[in-house]
Amino acid sequence: MGQHLDHFKNDAQAHCNGITKYIVILSISCVCISILFLLLGYIIMKRAINGMVKHARRELLEDSTISTYSSKIVMLQPIISAFNYLIDINNQFKQKLMVAPVPIIELDKDYKIRFINTTGLNLLKMNKDDVLDKTCKEVIRSEKCQENHCPCRNATQSKNIISVETRIQIGDKDSKIPVEFTAAPYQTDKDNNGVILSIADLSMMGNIVDEVKRITEQLSMTSDTLSQMGLEIMQSTDDIVSMSEQSASSIASMATLGEEMSANVSSQADSVQKMTGSLKDVAKNTEKANQISKDANIKTTEVNMKMKALVDASEQIGKVITVINDIADRTDLLALNAAIEAEGAGIAGKGFAVVADEVQKLAKQSADATDEIAQEIENIQMSTQDAVQAMEKISTIIDEIAAINEKNASAVQEQTQTAARISEHTNQNVQASHTVANSASDALNLVNNISTKIKDTASQVESTNDVSQELAVVSSELMNIINQLNL
Repeated sequence: MGQHLDHFKNDAQAHCNGITKYIVILSISCVCISILFLLLGYIIMKRAINGMVKHARRELLEDSTISTYSSKIVMLQPIISAFNYLIDINNQFKQKLMVAPVPIIELDKDYKIRFINTTGLNLLKMNKDDVLDKTCKEVIRSEKCQENHCPCRNATQSKNIISVETRIQIGDKDSKIPVEFTAAPYQTDKDNNGVILSIADLSMMGNIVDEVKRITEQLSMTSDTLSQMGLEIMQSTDDIVSMSEQSASSIASMATLGEEMSANVSSQADSVQKMTGSLKDVAKNTEKANQISKDANIKTTEVNMKMKALVDASEQIGKVITVINDIADRTDLLALNAAIEAEGAGIAGKGFAVVADEVQKLAKQSADATDEIAQEIENIQMSTQDAVQAMEKISTIIDEIAAINEKNASAVQEQTQTAARISEHTNQNVQASHTVANSASDALNLVNNISTKIKDTASQVESTNDVSQELAVVSSELMNIINQLNL
C-alpha cells in the first residue's frame, strides 16, 4: 500500500507542476489554430471571388458585340451561380470569424490591420474605426511588438507559425494581462500576402488554479475526517476486544467448574447404582427418568447477535444452576430420610445407611460446585453487560429448552421409592452438569469468534487509517505545488 501511495505522490508532483497550465494553453492554441485556418479559408475564398469577377468582366467586355454579348451572358451563367455560392460561403466564413471566441486580427504586408473580430475589439477595449488601417504595434501595446521581437514579422520571414507569451496593456490601465500571440503568415499571390494574428487570454489560468486549489482543500478535509473516524473505530474495537477476552476468561473458569461438578455427580451416580443393585428385587417395578435434553441452536448473523446470545446463555445457565441446587437440596433431604429409614431397619439397613450418608456428602459437593458456578455466571453477566453498553448491539439467542419427563412407578416399599427418587435426581444432575459444560464450551467458542472478527475489523480500520494519513500527506504536498504554480 505504501509503495502505491509513493508512486501516486511522485506522479502527482510530476504532473501538477505544469499540466494544468499547459493543458489550458494547448486548448487555447488549438482553438486559435482552428480559427486561423478558418480565416485563411475566408481570405482564399475572397481572392477566388475577386478572380472570378475579373474573369467575368474580361469575358464580357473584350471583343464583344451586341450579338455576342447575349450569348456570353448565357455562357457565364454557371460562373455567376458559382460566384453567388462563393459569396454565401464567404459571408458564412466572415460571420463565424466575427463571433469566434478568440481575438482574430488580419494584417497586410505592411502589418496594418485589415480585419478584427468582435472578441478582439472587446479585449482591446476599442472601436473598429480606431483600429483599422493602423499597425499592430500602434494598437497592441506589448514589449514583443518591438521590431526585433515582433511575432508577425518573424512569422513572415520564417514562413512558419510563431507562438509567444507576453503581456499587453488594455486601455489606460497600468496593469497588464498575460496573453499568447499566434502569428500565421499567408500568401495568395506574389503581391498579396499578410499575417493572421490570434490572441489567447491567459488570465483564465488563475481561475483554473483556484479551482484545483479548492478541490485539493476538500480532499485534505475528507482525508482528515476519514482518519479521525478510523481512530474512533479502533478505540471502540479495542474496548470490545478487551471485554470479550474478560468474558472468555470467565466462561473458561465456568467450564472447568462444570467439569468438576460432572465428575462429582458421576461419582454420586456410581453410589446410587450400587444402592439400586442391592435393592434390585424391590425396585423391579420402578422406572427411571428417561431423558433430560437441551438443544442449543446458535444462529449467528452479526457480532451484535452473538453478544446477545452470550447474555441470554449465561442467564439460562443461572436457571439451570438453580434447578441443580434444588435437586441437591432434595437429594440431601432424601438421603436424610433414607438414613432414618435405615436406622429403623436396624442391622439390615446398616449398609443402606452408609450409602445414604455418601449420597448426602456428594449432594453437599454438588451444592458447593453450583455456588461457585453461580459466582462465575455473575461475573460473566457483568462483563457481557459492559459489552452490551459499549456496543449497543446485543441480539437474541434461542434459549435452551429442556423438557424433563418424570415417570415414577407405583410405590412398592418406602425404601424402594426413596432409592428410585435418589436415582432419578442423580441422573438429572449428570445431564444438567453436561449441559452446563456444553453451554460453557459453546459460549467460549462464540466469544472467541467475536474476538477474532473484531480484531480483523480493527486491523482493517488501522490499514484505512494509514491510507488516510498518507492521503493527507499527498494532499498537503499537492497544495504546496498548487501554491507555487499560482505564484
